[in-house]
Amino acid sequence: MQKGERLAWQLLQAGAFVCTVVLVVGLFLAPELALNLLWTVVIPLLPATFLISPVIWRSVCPLASANMVSNGWIGRKQIGIRGVRTSGVVGLTLLAILVPARHIWFNTDGTILAITIGAVVVLSLAAGAVFDSKAGFCNAICPVLPVEKLYGQSPLLKVSNPRCADCSLCTVRGCIDLNTTGSMEQVLGASRKTRAWLLTPYGLFACAFPGFVYGYFQTADGASVAQAYSSTL
Repeated sequence: MQKGERLAWQLLQAGAFVCTVVLVVGLFLAPELALNLLWTVVIPLLPATFLISPVIWRSVCPLASANMVSNGWIGRKQIGIRGVRTSGVVGLTLLAILVPARHIWFNTDGTILAITIGAVVVLSLAAGAVFDSKAGFCNAICPVLPVEKLYGQSPLLKVSNPRCADCSLCTVRGCIDLNTTGSMEQVLGASRKTRAWLLTPYGLFACAFPGFVYGYFQTADGASVAQAYSSTL
C-alpha cells in the first residue's frame, strides 16, 4: 500500500472515530438531531458500502479502531476456525437482540443508545487487549459481521483492508479481510457442499435475513418488548 493511500485511510479512520465521539455527545445534548442523523443518514449508507465491499466499512469502523488500539495490552491470542464459528453465534445473537431493540429504545432514546455505544466500545477494547489484531471483536463477536459476510460473498470491488497490510493471521480461517469472497465458505466448512449448510447458524441466518428485515420495518417505534421481538424473530 502506497504511503499516500495509507495516510488517506488513517485520516478517514480518525474522522470516523471523531464523528462517533461527536455523535455520542450529541445523543446526550441534542438527542433528536443526533438520532435523526444516525438512523436516516449514516446507518442507511452501510448496506450500500457492503454491496460494494464490506471491507470499506471495516477499514474505517470506529469500533475496529478501538479494537486495534488496545492490541497487546494483555495478550495476543489467535482465533481458529472453531473459535470463529462459536463467536459467530455470539455475533448473530447480539444482532438479533440489538436490531429489534431499536424500536424499544434506540430509535427514540439518545441516552440509552449513547450508553450502549459506550459499552460496545469498552467491549471492543477489552477484546483487543486479549486477542491479536481484530480476532477478538471484529472477526468474532461483532454483531455487524454476519451481515458483512453475507454481503461480502460477491462484492463489486476488491478492497484491501489498510489495517491488515501486514497480516498476523490473527484469525486463522474465516477472515473476511484476508478472503472476502471465501470467508463464508470457510466458516461453513464441508457443510457448504450439501444442504446441511442450511442448518448451520449462518445458513439459518441467511434464510431468515429477508424476513428479519421485513419484520423490522413492519414494527413501529415505541413497541413493547414482546411486539418488537415477535415481529422480527
